[in-house]
Amino acid sequence: MSVTSAAPYSRTRQSVIDQNPALRERELHKLAGLAMAAAGALRARGMREPAATPAAESGATVFGIAFAQWIREGETRSFADIASGVLHELVNLTGAAAGPGSSPGTLRSTGAPAGRPRAGQA
Repeated sequence: MSVTSAAPYSRTRQSVIDQNPALRERELHKLAGLAMAAAGALRARGMREPAATPAAESGATVFGIAFAQWIREGETRSFADIASGVLHELVNLTGAAAGPGSSPGTLRSTGAPAGRPRAGQA
């Protein structure tokens, strides 16, 4: 089954989940587990906290929003295009929250890129 042909199946599956509180809770638990696993993988690759957890949780959030948009009736964009757009919105939002002159990925208080220590820190 290709990703494109999976949308109708996914739409039906999501409809069943949406109608059942226990399944909704299970789906949220699975997404949280995915975020935890991604955070662990990021830490294993050298990303430090507090960057690894919000990066992984943001990824899971982007996935969830993009998936919900992708399975909407009449949606014609690819999942990748939708996910890219959602990520772009998140990057714009975090850049705006960091303040003028800041770029996404830069902490306003330290100026150190997210996930990397400042000079002199191990």
